[in-house]
Amino acid sequence: RVFSAKRTRAHAKHPHRQYRLVKEFSLLCTLSCTSNNNRLTMASRASSLLRSSRLQASIRTALSLRSAQQISSACATQQVRFQSGGSQNPSAELVDILKRELDGEQSSAIETPAVPSGWSLQETSGCVFTLTKRSGDLTVTVEVDVNNVEEVDTGRFDEDPDAAEQDAQEGEGPQYLPSFTVTLANASAGQNVRFNCTFEEGAERDMVFTVSEMCLFEPGNEKDVEERNLYHCNASVLDADMYEGILKFIESSGVDPAFLEYLINQTQASEQSKYVGFLQGAVKVFKF
Repeated sequence: RVFSAKRTRAHAKHPHRQYRLVKEFSLLCTLSCTSNNNRLTMASRASSLLRSSRLQASIRTALSLRSAQQISSACATQQVRFQSGGSQNPSAELVDILKRELDGEQSSAIETPAVPSGWSLQETSGCVFTLTKRSGDLTVTVEVDVNNVEEVDTGRFDEDPDAAEQDAQEGEGPQYLPSFTVTLANASAGQNVRFNCTFEEGAERDMVFTVSEMCLFEPGNEKDVEERNLYHCNASVLDADMYEGILKFIESSGVDPAFLEYLINQTQASEQSKYVGFLQGAVKVFKF
């Protein structure tokens, strides 16, 4: 049994960001090549190097939508500009790209969702935010690191490459779903349990929430949990009824489908805020 998190367009991760960067990337990585085949080979190799990057799927899509002749024409135009007397130096060129990306992000800022009733949100100066809920002796803490997300491609690239760009414009495409922890602290028992959780794509291409492992620890021993000095039970070895009971208990504690929907949206709003700050800093670093 898994909890489905309803998929909406709000979950799609900035398709405009991907396509803006792909345009710049596919152009810059092909400028040094002379033939159409070499250009496509260079761009394809660059795409494979970004295997862990969020742009990989979008780069493949861009390559499938752009013919060798179109790439050749675009590169020829840009080569003339770069070779002209008024061409920009590499620093100015990169700063212009970063500023365009920054303008795009700021003009399409994601609205921070309202915190669900009963929960309190605390954001740190880093990339972690926590949500806490208390009910009697039970305290529930959900922690998310916006650096730790998983890409799930919900677009139609593999099924219909010609529809990929339309998906991006309509908000469909890769989603970036957070891995997170759920800690249940039982004050009367003096014992805590932490669950490591992820989102995955279900059989019907919906998003489902699963528990990968869990750890019991005493209050104050959080560092031992994080450094994995304590036993972590892999959920895959649990009896099906036991796993079912754990999921039901987590849901009853407040981590239900409505909360999971909020968690995805909050993660994406927080990540975009960090990304905007990154772009602002990058503009300063590369401006000489």
